[in-house]
Amino acid sequence: NVSMSFVQHRIQAESRARRTAKEKRGVGEVHIDEIYSYFPFRLFGLARSDLTDLVASEFAAEIELCRANPDMLGKYLDMKRAGYRVGFISDTYWDSDRLARLLRACHPGLSWDFLYASCDHGSSKSGSLFATYLSEQSIDASASFHVGDNDKADIRGAKRHGIRPRYYPQATAELAAKFQRETALF
Repeated sequence: NVSMSFVQHRIQAESRARRTAKEKRGVGEVHIDEIYSYFPFRLFGLARSDLTDLVASEFAAEIELCRANPDMLGKYLDMKRAGYRVGFISDTYWDSDRLARLLRACHPGLSWDFLYASCDHGSSKSGSLFATYLSEQSIDASASFHVGDNDKADIRGAKRHGIRPRYYPQATAELAAKFQRETALF
């Protein structure tokens, strides 16, 4: 199946890009363009000049498929209305401009006080991205909290920087198990 093969090669390209970034820069954070630079274009009848189109296609798919979690969105908007500074800190290969477009596609008019994409800062949440956020935003870590679904990045990463973490699973246990099985198939 060509589409499954494409997905497998896309996953492998990301793995190679992250591994190479880790070897060269000491961190595995990459932009989407770096990922596709490791993609086997000719295998799919494509040329390197198609990189921009591949990135645009993947982003269009993200826009089409991404949905806001209504419970999280409600809590986010409640905090914003109550006057708290709120924002997003994401481990992602989408730069902050694309991340902003993705968030607003999920909820038009969405606003925030800060937005951090790990690829823009060359560091993940489990690395020094939280420290960058605290420093740039002049935030007292003990007066803030971070909601996330990843134990290493969101929970332990936040705790290491003095931020109170709140675990929020991305999916039910049943759905998470299904995602795990599908990922293992690839």
